Amino acid sequence: MLKEQMKRYGLAIHPEKSKIVFCRRNNEPVPAGVETSFVFLGYCFRPRLVKSAQGIYFMGFTPAVSVEAARSFREKVRATIRKEATTDIIKLSRMLNPIVRGWMNYFCKFTPSEAFQKGINYVNQKLVRWIRKCRKKAKRSYRKVQILLKRIALSSPNLFYQWQAGYMPV
Repeated sequence: MLKEQMKRYGLAIHPEKSKIVFCRRNNEPVPAGVETSFVFLGYCFRPRLVKSAQGIYFMGFTPAVSVEAARSFREKVRATIRKEATTDIIKLSRMLNPIVRGWMNYFCKFTPSEAFQKGINYVNQKLVRWIRKCRKKAKRSYRKVQILLKRIALSSPNLFYQWQAGYMPV
């Protein structure tokens, strides 16, 4: 039936890339052996708990950052920090800002909290590790380096894109 409708418009369905997914609503029982999620353009669509405008919680079929997209972003950040073996935080920010800006512009549209948890928080953690590696006195205490990074963020909020957007290190 679906193939016939697609042929009518001159389109074809790729059998390996296409699948029918059960979009669960509220507390509907899920039939056995049925797919309940799919990944499309870096977003994972699956049932999630959603709050309505009236404050009522319900099960909605919503997009969020996929595991593969988050992994790819973290690998890109890690490779950039490794490749750019610098001790200059300004140079590092120039290298990371386009990557972080692209991530935030694409994934913070639908579920910004999940985009923060899976991506931006990782960048701030990598910055803490980078400072510990570059600064001799900062090697001992992880917490002191977190405080130092927060001070840097407060004194130069435009240094990294995630700080400009309000995602300061903890």
